[in-house]
Amino acid sequence: MQYSNTSDTVDSIKSKLQKLKEDKAAGADNMSPRILKALCEEIAVPVNILFRKSLDTGCVPGDWRTANVSPLFKKVESIKLTIIDQSALRAKYVKS
Repeated sequence: MQYSNTSDTVDSIKSKLQKLKEDKAAGADNMSPRILKALCEEIAVPVNILFRKSLDTGCVPGDWRTANVSPLFKKVESIKLTIIDQSALRAKYVKS
């Protein structure tokens, strides 16, 4: 898979970098979003080359495979079993 129009992808990378929120924490690479945003004009072309090379060869750098994944728990309302629900559970699990 080859991309012929690289200016579109460079512009896309620049716009994504410019939309970064500066007050967020750095990623796994320890690069501050503030630095990435400030250098978006200079690093858009090299990042595009890396992405294209990765897509063309099918190889992904090891650093891109790591991620900090943490679960986000939602607040769940406590479930109250009614008498009917309790008897239905008993009937399901306790068979005579």
